[in-house]
Amino acid sequence: MMNNNRIPPQYEFSELLKKDDLGSVSAVVEKKSGKLFIFKEISPSAGPDFVRRFLREAEVLAELSHPGIVKVQAFGDASNPYIILEYFKGKSLAELIRAGSLSPDDKKTVFASILSGIAYAHSADVIHRDIKPENILIGDDNNVKIIDFGLALRENESGKTAKGGIIGTPSYIAPEILNGEPASKSTDLFALGVTGIELFTGVNPFAGSDINDTINRLLSYDGSLTDYLTAALPEEFREIINSLTSLQPEQRFITADAVSFTTGMQTSRTLRTLRNGNRARAINIRKYAPAFLLFLVITAALIAASGNVFSGNQEPVLIKNLSEGGTAITAQPVKDNTTAVSDKSENGKDKDENVKQSPDNIPDAGEKEAEQGFGLYNINVMPWAKVFIDGSYAETTPLKSPLKIKSGKRKLTLSHPEFGEFETTLNVKSGSTGEFIHNFRSKSGYLIVNVFPWAEVFINEKPAGLTPFQAAIPLSAGEYKIKLKNPGFSPFEKTVIISAGDTLKLHHSFN
Repeated sequence: MMNNNRIPPQYEFSELLKKDDLGSVSAVVEKKSGKLFIFKEISPSAGPDFVRRFLREAEVLAELSHPGIVKVQAFGDASNPYIILEYFKGKSLAELIRAGSLSPDDKKTVFASILSGIAYAHSADVIHRDIKPENILIGDDNNVKIIDFGLALRENESGKTAKGGIIGTPSYIAPEILNGEPASKSTDLFALGVTGIELFTGVNPFAGSDINDTINRLLSYDGSLTDYLTAALPEEFREIINSLTSLQPEQRFITADAVSFTTGMQTSRTLRTLRNGNRARAINIRKYAPAFLLFLVITAALIAASGNVFSGNQEPVLIKNLSEGGTAITAQPVKDNTTAVSDKSENGKDKDENVKQSPDNIPDAGEKEAEQGFGLYNINVMPWAKVFIDGSYAETTPLKSPLKIKSGKRKLTLSHPEFGEFETTLNVKSGSTGEFIHNFRSKSGYLIVNVFPWAEVFINEKPAGLTPFQAAIPLSAGEYKIKLKNPGFSPFEKTVIISAGDTLKLHHSFN
């Protein structure tokens, strides 16, 4: 149980929202006003570095005052480390993206508010360093709150935590950071651009099947991924997001009126550049990447994901050189362009999978005999998957080019860590090109778990994290055994059935 004595006397404990070994998050009530606030605390035993970072978040936030940034009411010191924040009822942007619940106009409003909040922080020379959908809360009226400034830096401070160390959430890290460059306003803008792509398309172009794949995608990035994904967006969005995700830091900017384009005002072509002082210059990632990539290793998670009270689902990580110890990540650059994923058939109806054979690319009679007996298949998967043909691993989507597959009936298996496996049979015709489209989300449902006071959640005996979760858990349709564990109570077990397209809520109180 938490120590209520650590709460300042002018506040009263209301409800424990989240707890782990490092600390807890609770709702408290200000006695004088009756208003709700959030009380975050960590144990002094968490270590001086963690306490220092925790209080640093409070100090940085105390300097900022913007409707799109969470506000600090009060905070403690090293002997009693806590932060009292404004209470904001909302869901993480990551959860809303997964659920597909934002309309096109909602997305415009939300993105404009995020732009405004980050632009304000940069005007105060604050670099967030961990911009991602999990760190953005959205209220019922689409109000935005940017949270989790625990990794934030002031612009004149060093962007590295240690020699060779790099901080950030992998699929939002700017490519130049992997080359050893320090964090800057430009690296924030890159993460903001990736967040924008994810908001408008539902896809993070750099999120691979593992950390190795993700880093390869970043190091292989030449700008074509985002161009492809944003090609269908209105011009003003395409211009903004493409500039934010430019490979060259000095080319990242926010249009002067970007924060107000949802009000109906015309977007000015005048550019406001948010650069890292006079440091803006091109970084040739390809020139230096190979040597650096061979010595990357994950050695620590600074902010735990679903099981930690201070972060979202995807972990910021510290990447160190091999010379500092650890296991090497060996990798080759991935095949780099994203293949479009269509969720609609020609008649406008949803389609989970759509297999088409076409006479396109039929080999000429003069082609090599070795090409006979094979066909090509475009395999597009939302959000992504590892592709297996007849049980053998072929590639991870998005594919750069169609797969060459031996003709005949072939077993296709698509594997995703959140959605499980999907299997079907492809009828591959020699000399022809086929297409297969699968949307894991349309075959899946969601599980929302609410537990009082808190619990460690297991799904089919596999750990899923500690409550409260910031987002619903996506699960393929089927039956699941849910187990809730809290050391102060007897375990709770329940079997649930998840239906495609539905959201199931599981509520449990140990008291």
